[in-house]
Amino acid sequence: MSAIDDYIRLHQHAGVRAGEVEISLEEISHILCCTPRNSKLIIKKLAEQHWLIWKPGRGRGNRSQLRFLTEPAELLFGQAKELVVKGKINEALTLCQAYQSIAPDLPASFQAWLRSRFGFHLEKQEERLIDTLRMRLNHTISSLDPAFASYRSESHLIKQIYDSLVRYNPETQRMEPHLAHAWEHNERGDEWTFYLRKGVLFHHGQLLTADDVAFSLERIRCPQTMSPYRWMLDVVSEIRAVHDYKLTIKLERPHFMLPELLGSEQLSILCKTYVDRHGEAALKNPVGTGPFKLMRCDDSMVVLSAFDAYFRERAHLDRIELLIVPDGWFEEETANATSSYGILYADDDGQVERKQQSHAESLTWRQTERTVWSVQYVTFNTRKKGPMANQRFREALRLILQPADLLRERKGGLHQVAAGFLPDPIGTTISTTSEQPERNPFELLQELGQQEWNLRLHTYPDQDHREDSAWITERCAQYGITVTTQFFAHPDLLQDAVVEEADLIHDSATIDERVELSFLNICLMGDSFIRRYMDAELMEQIRWEAAVLFQSTLQERRTILQRIERLLLESGFILPLYREHLHIRSRPELQGVEMNAQGWIEYRPLWVKR
Repeated sequence: MSAIDDYIRLHQHAGVRAGEVEISLEEISHILCCTPRNSKLIIKKLAEQHWLIWKPGRGRGNRSQLRFLTEPAELLFGQAKELVVKGKINEALTLCQAYQSIAPDLPASFQAWLRSRFGFHLEKQEERLIDTLRMRLNHTISSLDPAFASYRSESHLIKQIYDSLVRYNPETQRMEPHLAHAWEHNERGDEWTFYLRKGVLFHHGQLLTADDVAFSLERIRCPQTMSPYRWMLDVVSEIRAVHDYKLTIKLERPHFMLPELLGSEQLSILCKTYVDRHGEAALKNPVGTGPFKLMRCDDSMVVLSAFDAYFRERAHLDRIELLIVPDGWFEEETANATSSYGILYADDDGQVERKQQSHAESLTWRQTERTVWSVQYVTFNTRKKGPMANQRFREALRLILQPADLLRERKGGLHQVAAGFLPDPIGTTISTTSEQPERNPFELLQELGQQEWNLRLHTYPDQDHREDSAWITERCAQYGITVTTQFFAHPDLLQDAVVEEADLIHDSATIDERVELSFLNICLMGDSFIRRYMDAELMEQIRWEAAVLFQSTLQERRTILQRIERLLLESGFILPLYREHLHIRSRPELQGVEMNAQGWIEYRPLWVKR
């Protein structure tokens, strides 16, 4: 039993008399269910923490005096705050939930205090002023290994910790030098040479060389690594470090999109000797060359610290803390809730949640608009025996699950119906109305002759997935189809048994500024649910189209992408639902606000005008 439990039991026993009471050591032993000797030790420990004052009685028959110095709710609140300051967020949340029956107001008080911890703070540490940005993350980080990370939050953090050979500039829409300051290829496009910058340091002080680059790329393409991103390098035949600052890559066939692939965060550069020396531990405590170095990553928080020796411009922020607070813990959470660091997300018509600032203040906030091509979709497991193997049943299901109806009934202001994955004008046009079915879903189901339909829907526990799955369940029930939803943490949903058992999987796919790369990732990445439910013939068609795309001009690539998307949608096992369109407003003193195509704020340019 903890010291807090002991104190609360004593306080509850005192009841309305709590403050100062007369009590014997025998009574205390009975209350705490322990021996008199242990009771003395417990009382001494509670007194040392200044929770109570104990005055033992003198002589036979004289009762002792026990004075309580704090109410249990105040004590619990203080303990929760102390745990947060120590970085034990998970323990603080557990504490508040465990004692809610004793202190009903504790969760609300703690939430208000925790919100005040978020945002920008100027703190003094060892005579130095530290600019800290503290934010909330609603889930733990499963992996920061570039070879396996697929969650948007994980990919975003990887870009802070690691660097790639080249980098895409969304403003110029071109690949630009990064760790490699120059590159060239032969006329055929099947041999590339990259020249590395000198003096680039890893976070632990070691210099970057071509051996590190060769090691990192070979690790991805090695079958034993089992990286879902191996497709990016499957055309590579040889990677050779010519000397410390020169690397050559030979290919089995021409490939003019190689720089685009090498600019992916999944092909970030690791330190060879660090991984060789520390093995798996090196991938849980990564060392990169990026603008921030990882200080901590566990189930309570993620901490990043600016890397002073970064080869590009140093970040303005000194420290970033991501506190892990699950969805549903804060009261009155909404999709449009004010973020904790001076940025507000607005719905699609520009209406902003203004609960935490005055109207006059909000008028001075700057607005930025961004389409986030994170398309929510449902995949049908056509390989599983049962209704999903029947094309007519899938046709009926597509008519039942009208995305426009979903958004209208959910009143999702941040969303627009998506007819496909690719953004306009490259891909499919966006539909804004319900499809007018040529046939009634009831008729299709009746023709199949079965009276009961039972489906398993697997998805993530995020709030948007919960809302969507609830709508899918309700809509299907109107047509006599029973849908049982099961929620899985990110790594668990990727397990083969979980994927094979599902009839439907609800997920999202992000198309960022690098349209070709991110779209091909959806089709070819090993962990993609679209890839895992795709039949062999379609997979071969898409691989052939991708090989053609790698040798094509930009204009030709767009036509090929449309062709691949058409193949996917006509296959009938994917149902796109909606995509997001975000407006953000930022406080006037917050400078350098840039939102990327995944809806994340870039950290390195951020600074506060004080």
